[in-house]
Amino acid sequence: MQEKLAKENAQRGQIIRTAREIAGMTQAELADRLTVSSNSVCSWEKGDAKPSVKHWSALCDLLKIPPDIIGADHTINRESARKFQLMILQNTHLCPKCQPILEAFINKYYRTNAPE
Repeated sequence: MQEKLAKENAQRGQIIRTAREIAGMTQAELADRLTVSSNSVCSWEKGDAKPSVKHWSALCDLLKIPPDIIGADHTINRESARKFQLMILQNTHLCPKCQPILEAFINKYYRTNAPE
């Protein structure tokens, strides 16, 4: 069980860091917006700690993270992850030819690797 929780914290941390970077915010700016310390944001991103329910909700609203991306069973919700990756892609500056190719790849990956 400890391993699952550690993995969940690491995944959540990666999600927070990626979304924060896309939003163009520093850890200090995010901390100010959430009224927490920069050390808290750093700990969340490293997976050393997880945000409280209140802070997770605020992070999801602020950074456009699907709130159910990590399910109750401590695994990534595949559909929310797909939507999150597409959101990341839409906020990345790519040439017009590359964008649809990557979108198709993400959608195909989640169809091909769908749980049975």
